[in-house]
Amino acid sequence: MENEALALIETPLALRIVDAIKAYFAKNKSFDLAKFSKDLPAELTEGFAEIILAEAGFEDETEERLDRELKLVVRELKYLATRDKLEELAKDIHKLEATNNKVKLKVCLAKFSRLSQKLAS
Repeated sequence: MENEALALIETPLALRIVDAIKAYFAKNKSFDLAKFSKDLPAELTEGFAEIILAEAGFEDETEERLDRELKLVVRELKYLATRDKLEELAKDIHKLEATNNKVKLKVCLAKFSRLSQKLAS
């Protein structure tokens, strides 16, 4: 996965599973779900099982299909991260309007505009 995509993963469970996958591939050339699951720390097993069950059927998918799916997930994560930034900027803009700080307000409005355009595209 791209570093940019990895940076968008926020939940502790997902981050730990990604770390476990990286460690697995540092020692193995191909992915064996049974072997990976067996070596997974006990505290991650239940969460990983839920993820696998939610995505059941991927073992029969082609590499191209999985690649498209990964790209869709990355796009959605980027969209959500941008939306979160917009919400934060909206709060900042509201506060700056109340304090009448025109310089910082102008900067925040410009950032908000750029992110809005990015989100729309």
